Amino acid sequence: MCIRDRYQRRVRGRNFCNEIMSNNRDLVKQQKKYLEDQDEELDEIDKTLEKIKGIGKDIGQEADTSIKLLDQIGEKTDVMDTRLRIASHQTNQVRVESSTKGLWIVICLSLIHISEPTRQAEISY
Repeated sequence: MCIRDRYQRRVRGRNFCNEIMSNNRDLVKQQKKYLEDQDEELDEIDKTLEKIKGIGKDIGQEADTSIKLLDQIGEKTDVMDTRLRIASHQTNQVRVESSTKGLWIVICLSLIHISEPTRQAEISY
């Protein structure tokens, strides 16, 4: 091999090394850019998750308030149910007493009516 060939080989070798180094620098830049983009996307995801967390807390508070209101409604319903049962029982008692009184009145009137003709018969003798 001649000196010229050796020199060209060295030059080509240096060029090849320079090219590899340049490619490596480009790859490192691309990786840094990729990591920066990924960090920005993760920040956006974090913000979104914080918003969702706030919404979840609000929903939880609304659910707690609704449960308290439903409990109050349930208690009032129980009281009204008891009152309604008492009123129904009292109504039934009045109905039974009324029908019994009505029967006694009918019986008394019937007895008076039955006994009246016999009295008139006694008076005429």
